[in-house]
Amino acid sequence: MTGRLDPITAAALIGSFFGAIAAAGIAAYERGGSPEQVLAAGRTAAEIAVYGTTAIDRPG
Repeated sequence: MTGRLDPITAAALIGSFFGAIAAAGIAAYERGGSPEQVLAAGRTAAEIAVYGTTAIDRPG
């Protein structure tokens, strides 16, 4: 993707980024996570939104 984004594509990118952060934070909070765990969940979600599944630590 190069150049300028049309408004629909830009909205989809922003929505997916912030939606991932919100959903992960809510999930961590609902599981009884501490404020630090909620923030960490949001950071992980942001990394996944930006870098895809390569941001996930995998065993091995």
